Amino acid sequence: MATVTLVLCPTLLRDTAPLPWREVEATLRAWGLPVIAPHQVSSGIDDGDERMEMATWVAELAVAIATAKVETPLILVSGGQANVAIPALGFAQRAARNSVVGYILVDGPLPSPGRGNSDWPDAPVIYIQSPTATGESSVAARARGWTTLHRDPADAILEIARGWPDVVL
Repeated sequence: MATVTLVLCPTLLRDTAPLPWREVEATLRAWGLPVIAPHQVSSGIDDGDERMEMATWVAELAVAIATAKVETPLILVSGGQANVAIPALGFAQRAARNSVVGYILVDGPLPSPGRGNSDWPDAPVIYIQSPTATGESSVAARARGWTTLHRDPADAILEIARGWPDVVL
């Protein structure tokens, strides 16, 4: 069985509903799965500039991944407003010669299909909508041809990671 490393990306500072990454991280580690989980990026930008916040988020996560010296393919996991920045993190990983084999987006908006994301996604995407979440993102994800799940994110992420590479992303 091939191994994959899950990168549990922290939410952006402006996100009002952070996801339970600590619990997900503990469960994944208990199963012996490799995880990178920076719990907070130290964005000192508090001027309301969303582009600068996202650029700082991507840069700090890229450093955290590089520092971890990962030798397995990555699945990037994001939630909330951070979903919008995940294509940039994927591009940064490709530039660093890291293999991104999947994206898991949890509860939140989808990346815009604008010109900056024209060749994204470069790997399969799964959108997870937790039972308590509301919104139309799962409908939009399905319209893009992505796998959508309506269940507990921690259980879904664990199932995907444990089933790699046989799981259908």
